[in-house]
Amino acid sequence: MESNLLMSRRDIVVDTLIGILLLAVALFLVLFFIAALGLALWTVEHLAKRCFPGVVLPYSITLLVVYGVSSLAYSVGHLRHQRWRNAFLSLAAIPVIVSIWFADPHSPFGRDGFVLIWLALMGLCTPDKSPLPQTEFFLGAPIAGVVVAVNSGFVGTGALADAASNCAVLAAVVLLVLQGRRRQTAGESHHAPSPTAA
Repeated sequence: MESNLLMSRRDIVVDTLIGILLLAVALFLVLFFIAALGLALWTVEHLAKRCFPGVVLPYSITLLVVYGVSSLAYSVGHLRHQRWRNAFLSLAAIPVIVSIWFADPHSPFGRDGFVLIWLALMGLCTPDKSPLPQTEFFLGAPIAGVVVAVNSGFVGTGALADAASNCAVLAAVVLLVLQGRRRQTAGESHHAPSPTAA
């Protein structure tokens, strides 16, 4: 009885230490990502000051430049591995970013619509190493087209532009949910124990 009690205490201590270790590793990875992003932003700002003295680059624009370079890098990787749908969506994020500079002041995806534009961009850039399902592709491609159309003024500035913007935001939310579920399912199947041979 005492050995069972002792063993259970030992298991509790070991499980607690493993949990603390996993939390420490997760915290380290988050801090590493933040540091890498900060270094990338600092590099872009430093290069902008060196190449274009006197030009002040706002933080949001710097972040978009870093995002555009990342999208280009992801698309090149996808093209090398012939993941065509992934590459198309990653490349589609670049004209979306460029369209922000030409956006009408009333466009919800302009420079003032920071949250909305990031919601759309998060769904477009696909760093996944697995081919993108057709459902996500056919949901993501129109998002890029609608954002560019709204920012360029092709749909005007009235009710039609508002309706198109709302549809794009709704599609981006659905796309992010689908991507999250697919990644969660892929992670669970990756960590699932292999069936034992009978």
